[in-house]
Amino acid sequence: MLDNGMLSSMAPSTNRLSLQDEQNILRQLDRYLPADMKGTHPGLHVFPQIVSVCANNDPKFDDEQRARGLPASTEVGVEDISAALNLVPQVRRDLDATEISLIEAALDRGETFESLGAACGLTRQGMRQRYQRLGGTRRWPNATEDED
Repeated sequence: MLDNGMLSSMAPSTNRLSLQDEQNILRQLDRYLPADMKGTHPGLHVFPQIVSVCANNDPKFDDEQRARGLPASTEVGVEDISAALNLVPQVRRDLDATEISLIEAALDRGETFESLGAACGLTRQGMRQRYQRLGGTRRWPNATEDED
């Protein structure tokens, strides 16, 4: 069972779970992995998704879930839901950092906020603002004032 005392060692500079806290949560939630994924580390993002699906599944599918090696919806406790919720902020930060890195890599290779925005369904300005909201701070020397 996960309680607030378990999450005692967040690194203050990054707000990341400590390795020990992460491992405790992953051990707790390991039963949510499908049988063919047991013993692997599929990534933190998988656990909140699987726990959410198991917890919110219609009970009429419980036998099917058990056949796939997953807990039935009636077997998902608040402790596991709380553990999965504790991973969400870290997963969000990791995805934000990945998105920043991908945007910067594309811009380093000559793409523009306009072209990236078009690919993401955003305007040039919307894409630039998204990059900044995510925490991106770099500037590109060849970019126009609007691009930078």
